[in-house]
Amino acid sequence: MDIGKINIDITKATLCRDKLIDSNLKSVLANYCNSLDLVLTTLSVPISFMAHGLRKSKAFHFSLQDANTVVMSGEGFQEKDPEKSAKELVSYFENLIKTSDEKVVENAIEEIELLVANVPILQESYNNLGLNALVNCWTLFEAISKDIWVYCLNNFPKEFLFNLLQKGKDFDQEIEGITGKNISIGLLAKYNFDISKNLGDLLVAKYDFTTVRGIKNSYKDLFELKDADLTTLENKNLTQLEITRHLFVHNAGVIDSDYLKRSAKQNEPINTKVQITSTEAGDFINSSIDAIQELVVLVDKRINSR
Repeated sequence: MDIGKINIDITKATLCRDKLIDSNLKSVLANYCNSLDLVLTTLSVPISFMAHGLRKSKAFHFSLQDANTVVMSGEGFQEKDPEKSAKELVSYFENLIKTSDEKVVENAIEEIELLVANVPILQESYNNLGLNALVNCWTLFEAISKDIWVYCLNNFPKEFLFNLLQKGKDFDQEIEGITGKNISIGLLAKYNFDISKNLGDLLVAKYDFTTVRGIKNSYKDLFELKDADLTTLENKNLTQLEITRHLFVHNAGVIDSDYLKRSAKQNEPINTKVQITSTEAGDFINSSIDAIQELVVLVDKRINSR
């Protein structure tokens, strides 16, 4: 995976933030965008180091050139005016470096590609850096989806709690302090006997926010939605991001039978390290960004039309 060519687009999420009505959702989306910037920064570190090194190397090279052999345009250096000659030489070197800087990022990427192609340990590390970006972007997607769900139920219980209570079959799972529709005295005491603003915190454990399917079910129940209302969560790239993250975290990126059952990719050999191209990595990450953006818009509309 060439991380220098991973295309991550956070533009839609950034523009969406300014169009939201609910101020808390704006804050949530702003934090999400800031976290994505951190992922981008991490991916850019090798390129930044290489670019800096190339600048230093070229500047040193130019400074060693013999002033007497430099071909100047126009009149050249004025031997009778040492001060003017020195200024012209400095200006010439500055122009050389400036011209070189115009392609410094492109050159840095090319140099990294050469290193990665010829040094196996660098190839593995470089690939793992890209896989870590996938893991981090899935974690952000999972966390933000959960935070928004909790926010809705904490702040608008009258509007959305009844929807969840109708899903009695989904509430058979027992969590500490809550059995069915009964809450223990101890749990009530924890919230000073007023849970009206903490229902999201209490009931979020009833849902699985570690999978696309679980996140989808949580919002379907909260807002009484159908599958057609959450098409953004049907993106196959989003599911691929989920299972790739799971594989990397739980099996060191080595393909197993569970991964193959859900993978949309073809002809992946079992017991080999998963291979992700730069294009695929960008598609996986962008699918999570698109999903968060559309999910926030959906929630904003539900809150303001309740």
